[in-house]
Amino acid sequence: MKTPYGLPVIADCIGCKVKVKDGLCDLPETSLREWNQIRQNSVYPAHALLFVEDQPAQSVIFLCVGQVKLYSAAPDGTTIIYRICNPGEFLGLSEALKRTSYQTIAETLEPCVVNHIRIDDLEKLIRRSPEIATRVTRQLSGEVQAMRHQLRELRFHDTAIERLASFLAAWSKGDERLSLRLTHEEIADMLGLARETVTRTMRELKDRNVIRITGHLLTIVNREALHDLSNGCLNGQV
Repeated sequence: MKTPYGLPVIADCIGCKVKVKDGLCDLPETSLREWNQIRQNSVYPAHALLFVEDQPAQSVIFLCVGQVKLYSAAPDGTTIIYRICNPGEFLGLSEALKRTSYQTIAETLEPCVVNHIRIDDLEKLIRRSPEIATRVTRQLSGEVQAMRHQLRELRFHDTAIERLASFLAAWSKGDERLSLRLTHEEIADMLGLARETVTRTMRELKDRNVIRITGHLLTIVNREALHDLSNGCLNGQV
């Protein structure tokens, strides 16, 4: 069964055809059955808000399909994007476990399938299932590592081309082709740059034949050069 966005309705995790790497899909069947009992499946269009800053964190969101950005917005309209969440990740986990308010805004970048889980139900499941507890702990550890990596990138990569090259290398995860649905402004918000700088630097990477862009598809033509640029080589001053 398909939704209006062409996405699957995941009625049962055990029989689900969407297998997410590093998520919950490979849990033992007993744990998956328990997970089925506490989750509520929902489908959202692109640019939907899943939660906002200062909203009480009464539930956790598990992302099955699509991508979601976590960001903060200042009164003057400027934004800081902390990370892009991919399938298999929890959203709002640390805030819900601490019984505080959400510290970020969660917005879908494309049509998404998500699970909503009440924090009380999740905590009960964590106490019953060591497998679930391990996955939750792994997620929290990953959030800390991701934030440390982002701070390191901003601190040690001074030029725009270093930051953008490093971002693309990490984003691709070793693949030569990736779907880049972020706008230049969103990339700028992640890297602490101006939108115009991102556009100019993207053009330079294309002119150097390091990348090729066709619509939303970005192809890494020369990964070695991309790696060198991310480390300040090849006279990559912008």
